[in-house]
Amino acid sequence: MNHMTKRILSTLMATALATTLLAGCGNNGNKDTSNDTGKNSTGGNLLVWTTSPDDLTGFVDAYKEEKQKTVEVVGLPWDDYQTKLMQSVRSGEGAPDIYVLDYSFAKKWVENDNAGLNLSKEYPDFVKKYEDSYYNAMVEVGRDSSGSMRAVSMQYPIGMLYYQRDIAKEILGSDDPEVVAEAASSLDKLMELGDKVNETYGGDIKLLGNENEFISTYLAVRPEEYVKDDKLIVNDYLMDLFDIDKQMYDKGLFASENGGDAQIAGMTEGTYFLDMSPTWQYSLSLKASITGTEMEGHWGVTSPTWSNFRGGSWWQVYKNSENKDEAIDFLDFMLFNEELLYQDTLDRGDFTSNKAVAKKLAESGYEDKALGGQELYAAFQKEAEKTSINNVATIYDDTVQNALMDASKAYKTNELSLDDAVAQWKSTVQSAYPEIQVD
Repeated sequence: MNHMTKRILSTLMATALATTLLAGCGNNGNKDTSNDTGKNSTGGNLLVWTTSPDDLTGFVDAYKEEKQKTVEVVGLPWDDYQTKLMQSVRSGEGAPDIYVLDYSFAKKWVENDNAGLNLSKEYPDFVKKYEDSYYNAMVEVGRDSSGSMRAVSMQYPIGMLYYQRDIAKEILGSDDPEVVAEAASSLDKLMELGDKVNETYGGDIKLLGNENEFISTYLAVRPEEYVKDDKLIVNDYLMDLFDIDKQMYDKGLFASENGGDAQIAGMTEGTYFLDMSPTWQYSLSLKASITGTEMEGHWGVTSPTWSNFRGGSWWQVYKNSENKDEAIDFLDFMLFNEELLYQDTLDRGDFTSNKAVAKKLAESGYEDKALGGQELYAAFQKEAEKTSINNVATIYDDTVQNALMDASKAYKTNELSLDDAVAQWKSTVQSAYPEIQVD
């Protein structure tokens, strides 16, 4: 989960604090086990660290029943997770055998040869099976710059476009998903749609529920890395964001900046048209908010403006674990037990990057009541087949993107001129990473 998504969820709804493991969110469920980091990884039961331990219960229980083996799962708070993980990995004291990596920092660990096991080198058959069975867009995130697999994921956090059906009927003449997708299929069309919403409702209804969600979607499909060859890349695509964000802000197209009460109200009271949530966030926020309300069934889902994925979690095996074989066996169980993975995906309302399970879900005919009976997984699967590898993730992304978004905010609110906002962005990046070139 990137920084923006973390801020969305932290303010979006209190009940969403028990976030899903597959969503990779910074939370440890209902039980705070941060002071109980488990046994040392040099023997005994398999030890797993995560930020959401309750969400592993089904896998752990099924594994114990089938394999007669115990897996100890420890949950750590989001804010302390990386610090405690790095301390344990460096010292070897109490280090987990398996630990979860959120997308926002996954590449830092994937590229750290002193942390994660080189799966390609030590377990090539497992890696081959994984590569053959899972969508490439997610597989590539876990591959290091030398081509070796360092982490694996079960999830496919595809970005979708959710829309209010009644508004679609009024301004587009139809609430058909294909009609809505076409009307929002490019940035120019999205701007035109915003103008139409403003003209029709006089500002009472907004185009989009969450400004930062829009920005993160735009940046998810950036054409190249933030940092390449040890140099900050300042290209037209990133520079365009400043004016795009300011133009949309000045037109009043957003119901909220970060989510929170304004976005929840928009979901349940009909005060905005479009929601750009990834798969996991739909179940945690939009679906949870409208279920049982008058707005249940009045939302729909369709293809997004840009095919993308956002957030997600990856699993890494500790390089110096003495339970490596057991760790791979457990990961194999989670990744390839199709019946269990199918049910787990249904239960959490997320989507998986296991191609066979994704296909089965899409063909299940599952109809989502919150979306007026639309076949949710068929919509997810359609995007899964379209979403291509955008292998631009680097170890610098979280810091660079947060600084860029902060600078854009300063520009849109007239706190800084464009030149000063760009200078602030560059200065923040340079301070964080003095070793890279910033022109």
